[in-house]
Amino acid sequence: MFGLLFGKKKQKETIKPAEETLEELRKQDRNLPPRFRVYPFTLLVKSGVEIPYTQSVDEIKLYLVKNMVHFEAGVIALVWKGDYDSFQVLTKELHNKDYYRRKVVLEYMIYHDLFEENSEVLGIAVLDGHDMVVKSALKKILKYRPVGIREEIRMAMECWPDDAEIQKMCKTLLTLYRESYTGVMSKQYAGREKRAREELIYRDSSQYILKERMDNLKYFTKYNTMVKHYKPYADEQTVAALLETFADEGCGYASLATTLVLHYAEKEKEFISRFKCELKQNDAYVTDLLMLDFYCMTDEVNRGMTVEQMSERFDKYCDSYGIKVQMNILEDMDYTTWQRCTKTGYLLLFAGHFTMYYKKYHPTKVGGWHIMNISDMQQDGTMTIVTWGKKYTLKKEDLRNSGQFVHVEYLN
Repeated sequence: MFGLLFGKKKQKETIKPAEETLEELRKQDRNLPPRFRVYPFTLLVKSGVEIPYTQSVDEIKLYLVKNMVHFEAGVIALVWKGDYDSFQVLTKELHNKDYYRRKVVLEYMIYHDLFEENSEVLGIAVLDGHDMVVKSALKKILKYRPVGIREEIRMAMECWPDDAEIQKMCKTLLTLYRESYTGVMSKQYAGREKRAREELIYRDSSQYILKERMDNLKYFTKYNTMVKHYKPYADEQTVAALLETFADEGCGYASLATTLVLHYAEKEKEFISRFKCELKQNDAYVTDLLMLDFYCMTDEVNRGMTVEQMSERFDKYCDSYGIKVQMNILEDMDYTTWQRCTKTGYLLLFAGHFTMYYKKYHPTKVGGWHIMNISDMQQDGTMTIVTWGKKYTLKKEDLRNSGQFVHVEYLN
C-alpha cells in the first residue's frame, strides 16, 4: 500500500544519550503514558520480561511470535534500535492479523517518529482506536500532507465526533485538501448512492439471468428480438437453446458487460446516444441485454474463450459502438496495483479450480475456468468477487498462482 518508505538510511540513529541528558529523557518519559516509556534508562523490564535491547534483530524476532508481553518487549527493543533491519520487521508487523499487536506497533511508531511522510502508516494510525495515536497521526499529516489519505481523514472525523481537537484538525486538513467540511456529508451521501447503484448492477450481472428470465414473456420477447437481429431465421426453440448455452459459457460476456454498465452509470445520456436505448428500464439496468448483444455479435460457435480472445471480442464489440477500450493482462495483483487500476478502470479475474466463500462462511468450489468481476480488495490480498449476481470472498493465495487479472479501461 503506497509503497512503504521504511528503511531510509537517514532514519533516527541509535546513539546513547550523554549522561547529562539522562534526567531530561526521564522527564520526557514521565510525560507519556507508562506503556510508551521506552528508553532503556527508565524501562528495562516489561511485565516481568526483560527488554532485549542488546540482542540482534533476528533474536528479537523470536519475541514477536510469543505471547503479548514478549511481543511488546520485542517491539520496544526494535523501536529503540531504529535501524534499517528493525524498520523492515516493524513494517511486516503492521499487517499482523492480530489487531492488538498491530495497534502496539502503530502506537510506538507514532510516538517515537519512526516514519516521515509515509501514507500507509499515517492512514492506519488515523483510524486507530486510541485518541492519542489519532491526534499524533493528524499532526504528522498536517506537517507532511501525504496524498491518498482524504478518505481516512473523513472517517476519523466520523469516529471522534466529540473530540474537539480531532474535529478541528480534520476540518483543517479537509480544507487543505480542497474539501470543505460542509462537503463531507454530501460526499458521504454520494458514496452511499454509488454503492447502492453498484449493488443493483452487480445483482443483474449473472450469466444465468437470461436463462432464469426465459419463462417471462416480457423478457423473452426482448431476448428473441435481440437474437433475431443477428440470426434472422432463428425460431423460439433456437433462441431458447442459445440462452441455455449462454448460461454455461457466458461468464466473460457477463463480466465485461457489467463493466460497461458501471462505466456509463453516471453518463446515461452518452449511453443512450451510443446504444439507442435507456441504460435503466423499470428500476433495473440493461446488463442482460448488453451481455446478450455482445454474445450474439462476437461469439464463435464451438470455441471456448481465452483471455486473449475475450479481449479481442470485446474490443470488436466496443468499436462497433464507437467506444475505445484498453484491456491489459496482469499476471499478479497486490493491494497497491489494485488501487492504481481501479482509479482508471475495472478489474476481472480469470481463474479455475479454487474455493471462494459466500458471506464469508459458505464455501463454493469452482472447477473449470471462470471469469469474474473484482469489486474490492483488502491489504492482505483478500478479494471480493462478483459472479452469478452474488458477492464472494476469495483469498489470493487460494488461487495458487493460477489466475490472471484483466484491467479494463475505457478511454472515452
